[in-house]
Amino acid sequence: MEDDLDISNKAKALEWPYISSDDLATLPDALRAREVTDFIELWITEGVPASFKTKPFAFQVLRNRFKENIGVKSGTMSIAGSGRFGFSLSPKRYGQEFDTARSDLDFFLIEQGVFGRLSTEFKNWKRLYEERKISPLENAETIYWPENKERGSDQIRRGFIDTKFIPNRQDFPFKMKIADAEYKAGQDAKRIHPFEIEKVVSLRVYRDVDAFKQQISINLRALRYETTNR
Repeated sequence: MEDDLDISNKAKALEWPYISSDDLATLPDALRAREVTDFIELWITEGVPASFKTKPFAFQVLRNRFKENIGVKSGTMSIAGSGRFGFSLSPKRYGQEFDTARSDLDFFLIEQGVFGRLSTEFKNWKRLYEERKISPLENAETIYWPENKERGSDQIRRGFIDTKFIPNRQDFPFKMKIADAEYKAGQDAKRIHPFEIEKVVSLRVYRDVDAFKQQISINLRALRYETTNR
C-alpha cells in the first residue's frame, strides 16, 4: 500500500511558485499518479498565473469581473496554457516565453450550473444544425461547424466544453452573454495589467473538479509525448 506521506524525489525538488518548461514536460513520468493530481491543485487551480506574476491584484480583479459578467458567484476560475506557466505549450513553440503582445489568455471555470447551461445550448444547436433548421452564415462556420459538432459532443461526454463550439447567436443567449464577458475581459486585461494590446480571451467550463483533474492529467501526458517526439 502506498504511503500518502511518502513524496517522490521529483516532487520534493519542485519549487513554488513557477515551474520550468523542462520540469513540466517530464512530470507525468517523474511523479506518481497521486502527485500529478496534487500538482494540478497546487500549480494550476491555485496561485497567481505567471502572466500576472508582477500584478497579482490585477488578476484577482480581472477574474472577479469576468465571473460577475457571466453572472456566477461560485466556482473556481483561473488561467491555463501559456498564461498559466509563462511559456508556450504548443509543440512547435514549446518553452517560448509568454508574449504579452500576441499570446491569448485561456481561462477555465469549474462550475456545474454554467456547464449545464452551456451543454443544453450546445445540444440545441447540434439538433437544429442536424435538422437543417440553422445554417452557417459565413465560410468559417461552413468549414468548422461539422468539426465543432463532433468535438463539442466529445467534450461534454468528458465533462467540459469550450464556449467557442456554440455559435454566438440570439438562439443561444447564454453563449452570447459569455462571449460578451470574454470580450470585456480582454479589454479589462489590457487596462489593468497592462498588456501591450487587448487580449483575446477564451473560456473552457468544467462540470466539476474531477472532470478538470482528469482532463489536465490527459493534457500533461499528451504534452510529454508531443515534446518528446517533436
